[in-house]
Amino acid sequence: MTPVRSFADTEYTTFVDEIREDVSGEHRSLDIIEDVADVNDAVQFLFPPHILLKLQEFDNFNDVVLDALPGDFGENLIMFVLSLSCHACSDVLKEADQAPPDAPEQTPDYLAMLTHPNTPPHRLDLKVNVICAVQCNMSVDKGLVRNARVQITALHNHFVKVQIPAMGEIHCLPRITFSFNPARSSWTVNRKQFPLRPAYATTFNGSQGLTLQRAVVDVRTDGFAHGQLYMALSRVRHRQDIQTLWSEADEERETENVVYASLLL
Repeated sequence: MTPVRSFADTEYTTFVDEIREDVSGEHRSLDIIEDVADVNDAVQFLFPPHILLKLQEFDNFNDVVLDALPGDFGENLIMFVLSLSCHACSDVLKEADQAPPDAPEQTPDYLAMLTHPNTPPHRLDLKVNVICAVQCNMSVDKGLVRNARVQITALHNHFVKVQIPAMGEIHCLPRITFSFNPARSSWTVNRKQFPLRPAYATTFNGSQGLTLQRAVVDVRTDGFAHGQLYMALSRVRHRQDIQTLWSEADEERETENVVYASLLL
């Protein structure tokens, strides 16, 4: 994890370094950073109205940003297949015969509810100019790799046109098949969907290596892995560029900082 901070805010730099090396296991106050308790306030901090207007030329958070962006939704529903393995259609028929016709896993509505961390959702709502993350490695040479940020330039029934920010080349992304095993199941779902997911919100690990102009860290739920809090706080250069999102019921404004001494370099 390489810090991206500068010496513009040495107090914040020192604070983040202390977070990185704090192996006490105690909860940490983040009062050095301005806080908010509402997702809409967080969106206003990240994307003021003039920024949203410029975007015209993520989950709950992604939905709020998508609703705020100008333009109409292009609703893309997936095609799915239930199969014993993801290699042949014959497996679909064989497994369908093994399960009762009214079994939940046989119904389209049930399959539509299933989610997987590495798979686009059943319903993918997109708009032109929305920033998305690519969900799989498609072309290393073109920069279309997993978690790469792209901006949608056009929506079509069978493909989406995207552009990597600051690069001029336009790429056409087709629907591709993602295979995953739902939790506590012995069967496989093949989901055919555009390999995109709105990227206005990301995980701790998903932010690794990024230098952000602004960030809001959602600490309504404590981190659970080594270095996650440090990872998030070190994505910006100055404390004025970051806010923390707390639950309104959390009066102490403290969060868990997981650091293992054995993993520190």
